[in-house]
Amino acid sequence: MSANQNWGIRLGEMTDFDDILALERLCFTGDRLSSRSLRRLLKSPTAKFFIATKLPERLAGGCALLLSRRDSSRFRIYSLAVSPAFRGIGLGALLLGAAEAAARSNGGRSIGFEARRGNGAAIALYEKAGYLAVGERPDYYEDGAAAILYRKEL
Repeated sequence: MSANQNWGIRLGEMTDFDDILALERLCFTGDRLSSRSLRRLLKSPTAKFFIATKLPERLAGGCALLLSRRDSSRFRIYSLAVSPAFRGIGLGALLLGAAEAAARSNGGRSIGFEARRGNGAAIALYEKAGYLAVGERPDYYEDGAAAILYRKEL
């Protein structure tokens, strides 16, 4: 099964709150968005959520959160989550491509993110997409795990 079969990407909105929160809880054991942060980000002009939706049911199979700063050409992928039920079909790459396209169309020159050291699936996805490791942050996650910093020039 490939992600392009009956899957689409759309921008998230407040009506996606429950689906995004459920994905965060399903995909992450820690370091996940709180309800309060999610509400704030869904209203923020500097945050864009991309939802991988199975058509025609509108089932949310994954989500990516892209952040920007005013007057900056640097973007950040804050979160990328794919439901375990839909992993391995290309939704992560589809969401990543949507985030990159949005950054480019909004004047982005680079995009970065942090990946948990040892998260082989995420690291493989980003490296395959041309991201380069540019540093590390020890003790970055709430459980003390290190983060590898990645960046891609757009």
